[in-house]
Amino acid sequence: MRNLVEEVFSFDSERFRPVRNAMAYLFTSKREILRYQGLAFEVILNSGRYDYIAETLRKLSQIEQNSQQSQSIGISREGALMNQTRHKKSLLPHMPPPGETRCPLDDLERNPLLIGRLHFNQREYGLVVNNCPWEHNHLMLVTFEHDPQSMTERELLAGFQLLRRLGPDYEGIFTGVLAGASVYHFHLQVLKRATAIWQNLECGSVYRKQFYSSKNVTVSSVEGWPARMFIFEGADSSSFSSAVHRMTEVLVAGDNDFPYNLGFRCRGNLIQLILVPRSGLGEKPTCLNHHPYSWGRFAFGDMGGSIIVLTPEGYEATIRSRQGIYDAIAEMSIQQHEQDTLIRDFLA
Repeated sequence: MRNLVEEVFSFDSERFRPVRNAMAYLFTSKREILRYQGLAFEVILNSGRYDYIAETLRKLSQIEQNSQQSQSIGISREGALMNQTRHKKSLLPHMPPPGETRCPLDDLERNPLLIGRLHFNQREYGLVVNNCPWEHNHLMLVTFEHDPQSMTERELLAGFQLLRRLGPDYEGIFTGVLAGASVYHFHLQVLKRATAIWQNLECGSVYRKQFYSSKNVTVSSVEGWPARMFIFEGADSSSFSSAVHRMTEVLVAGDNDFPYNLGFRCRGNLIQLILVPRSGLGEKPTCLNHHPYSWGRFAFGDMGGSIIVLTPEGYEATIRSRQGIYDAIAEMSIQQHEQDTLIRDFLA
């Protein structure tokens, strides 16, 4: 599997020339590591992504201006499933992205970016190159079935199996509804990188405060980071996925309606996963720099300190405004009392 992916992204293979031609751009970046209040952050310039982000934000803005009509259309299109989830903004059924009439991931059979078919847990997935990459070797694990953008135990186990085949320098990222997702068909992002939060954990700039341990799985809050988050660690995939699923269920239990991001990696037998509950008050922070069109909605990478900036002037301004990075991440986070309630409900 790893050899296949490396061949695709070498762009030297005639076999995968159609993949290269179908991509909007090749990922190239400038990046800078910054330190603020003892923490390491990373600023990444990805100018190629500007047009895609500007267009998706424009369409979202149009939808938000007419949210009442948008909701009624969703109910008629999706029937009973939409009725079950219409009160939860962080839960949506499978549907086209805002402003579109079809889902770009529905017809994988004819997608020129499909590079492989994988079978995990008696289910078939497509391995698809992201045509607007955030990072090097950017892939997606996509269901052939028209499933919603919601992380289940089954999909999480599939992600673990894929990352173990790719190696420890790859990272899996799930972007939830209202937490940066632009497509509402299940897809897991897979990138060859390590988000900045991992480095901060390894060097002790942030620390774990454990509140759960069972079946060789531990769950801790991450203390000292501008966003509140939980880290799950363990070796048994089944117990691990059950613990994560338990927390994602708490996020939408009762009156709760917290969007979330996930990022995980596999190092030998050890699985490490960070879950970031989001405030639900917005996806794009207001305070990163003085060029508001130079960044998009925050996802796991941004919440974990690897900030993607879309314009050269925004990149330079972000490097000069280290407090802006810290404040932007904090703005998208839940509050301390909300974290305490989630922990209490998880343990109940």
